[in-house]
Amino acid sequence: MLAPDLPQFDSTRTAASVDELPLTTGPSITVKSNRAWDLKISAAAPSFGFTPDAVYQVTRTTPKPASDLAWSKSPSSGFVPISATTPADVMSSPTGGSYAQFTVYFRTRWVYTADLPGIYELSISYTLTGR
Repeated sequence: MLAPDLPQFDSTRTAASVDELPLTTGPSITVKSNRAWDLKISAAAPSFGFTPDAVYQVTRTTPKPASDLAWSKSPSSGFVPISATTPADVMSSPTGGSYAQFTVYFRTRWVYTADLPGIYELSISYTLTGR
């Protein structure tokens, strides 16, 4: 994801819901299977990794929580904060011989007073399980 520009940062401060946060298009996912399956998503860590900006060299006092990142299969609604402890169901197929293709979208909550200049990183895990 790219860093937010000033209008995105300001829109986060005034967003009434997670569906109004800045949008990022994530990966396109394709699942082809000859048996039933479940796909789950989770954060690999409870908080974002942070590297201070080279110019400002300001360090965060508290970690940015992974839940500041929300995901959905629709770009306009249905966003849910991601969790590192409870994987969320993305999609399932109850039968074999299935094919599914979709894009995952993300919305990030930027906290104007806490999200200092720097590099924020969060690994996302997708787990595909056959049944």
